[in-house]
Amino acid sequence: MNQRVSESASQRVNESASQRVSESASQRVSESASQRVNESASQRVSELTSQ
Repeated sequence: MNQRVSESASQRVNESASQRVSESASQRVSESASQRVNESASQRVSELTSQ
């Protein structure tokens, strides 16, 4: 009985931890990607208008 309890508890901890890691990682990727797109787009616009 003790084994089953500890196994399910460790499973829950691992699952929630990996979920949090993957969520924050995907957030960071999408944030940095959209930042790069916005920066390069605004740079191009300013270059074109200055010409």
